[in-house]
Amino acid sequence: MLIRSKEEFDNYYIIGSHRLFVTLVPIIREVQGATVAPVLGKYLAPILSGEDSDTFTLMKATAARAVALLTMQKAVERLPVEVIPEGIVQVQQSQPVKSRLRAEQSARASVAASLGADATRALEYLQQLVAQLDADGEEVDTSITGPIVHSKGMSF
Repeated sequence: MLIRSKEEFDNYYIIGSHRLFVTLVPIIREVQGATVAPVLGKYLAPILSGEDSDTFTLMKATAARAVALLTMQKAVERLPVEVIPEGIVQVQQSQPVKSRLRAEQSARASVAASLGADATRALEYLQQLVAQLDADGEEVDTSITGPIVHSKGMSF
């Protein structure tokens, strides 16, 4: 997996709990296999094996960001979680999950859409990196030009 621990996941989206990370592992695998692996193609194996180059480091960070954001999007849509300013928490429910999800459907949809938009930008950037790397004789620019602006803030 591109993201192997809660600490790695927290680099891209703070979840705050090892237990929540364990709950997210199947979703991480699903997202990585269905969405990110096809974009990376032949570069996935060297990235996972830890091949060290600036390009692969940048590709891994971009792919991991996309995996984390898409995982959180699916978690908000599927799991009993709540997003708070400090991250996300898994909630214990005394009522059926379906009734709670119905009550918060618009708020959940808004958060999921925001996470999906951020993930789409990361995937588009990853596709550009792969295309540059595949182009004959073209070097990949691995410099980071500035902050990454998300719909809910920014990171560096």
